[in-house]
Amino acid sequence: MLAAQNLLDPNVPIHEQLFQLLRNEIRDGLWAAADGFPGEQELAERYGVSVITSRKVLDRLGAEGLVDRGRGRRPRVTHSPAPAARPAADTPHPFLYEILSAGTAPAPAEACDTFGVPHGASLWQLKRLRRLHGRPHSVTHNVQPLAIGARHDAAMLARRPMSQIFASEGVTLGKLRRRIGVALAPVDVAGPLGVSVHDACLLYSMTLLDLGGAPVEWLRIYVHPAESTPTETFDLQTFTWKGAAP
Repeated sequence: MLAAQNLLDPNVPIHEQLFQLLRNEIRDGLWAAADGFPGEQELAERYGVSVITSRKVLDRLGAEGLVDRGRGRRPRVTHSPAPAARPAADTPHPFLYEILSAGTAPAPAEACDTFGVPHGASLWQLKRLRRLHGRPHSVTHNVQPLAIGARHDAAMLARRPMSQIFASEGVTLGKLRRRIGVALAPVDVAGPLGVSVHDACLLYSMTLLDLGGAPVEWLRIYVHPAESTPTETFDLQTFTWKGAAP
């Protein structure tokens, strides 16, 4: 969880940033395995805000149907993430990488669905800022089974695309599925990209499969709003889409 100093946009009220953070975590299924959700006092202490601020946040979460605030008990998450749809393929850019976080943590619901584990299960995760020509381009969020993620070399994570890391470890990839959408930048993405939590980013959700069709990695990429939207072409002979890499 983030502390108050990590709610990074000084132009957005703290209660709005905290609301966005918790809403994204709930929608991602990060609280699916929790017994309860923090109450007013616990939220206030955890993020260094006032009880008035935490109450306002919980009221908004309740109004959106994400939590139930019954009297005399801890708030309860009522939102259940929908099963993920499957995403199509691409090639890498010459990025420079900055590791934002790495390790085992509760994974987003879509990633859990990909690997066939319960929502809220812990998986190996990596978040990196990618720079292109010196500017922040995107933030990537890689999720893998612990048996795969735990063997990566830290030095390689700091400078190589994951496809090259897989190749060096003898992991052969067979297919990549991709879905493209738009989403507001979460707090931990907005900060590294230098944008507001109100800025919409192009969002890629991908699943990488091995030659046998088993999932090796789930990947989410938030692209800086200033980056141009890639043009894709639909082939009327093969009925397939082709386009630029994210």
